[in-house]
Amino acid sequence: LKERRFEMADEQLIAQLNTALQSEYKTIFQYVQNSYMVKGMRRPAMVQWLRAQVQKEMQDAFKLADKIVAVGGIPTTDVPEITHSTKSEVILRESLTLEEETIRAYQECIRLANERGDAALRVFLEGLLAGAEADAEEVRKMIEEE
Repeated sequence: LKERRFEMADEQLIAQLNTALQSEYKTIFQYVQNSYMVKGMRRPAMVQWLRAQVQKEMQDAFKLADKIVAVGGIPTTDVPEITHSTKSEVILRESLTLEEETIRAYQECIRLANERGDAALRVFLEGLLAGAEADAEEVRKMIEEE
């Protein structure tokens, strides 16, 4: 019975890790699209920032997908739908929402890793969470007006 409960916990953990991976995918595709679409005076800076963020998000997605395989799962290939905007203010607010979704997904993964008693996985996820939180903080600063 204990072994079966552990298997169910693993299935739940893998599903949540894949939810976090989908969040990373969505952020990647959204930032790429936004880097094409953004217009206005802020365009050069926004394109540069968005494309740099894509590189960071890709690294997180690679690490997370590798971890999903390591815990016995198959990384999702499902990409949630994205939006289309040309206004930098809208793009930044959407970016904050994406980062906050990713934060919540990682927090749930960490909760499940704790339930599983997997300290190494928890520490790994805390690193990804810290990165997402730092990104959200940066976006909040970009949204704020002087």
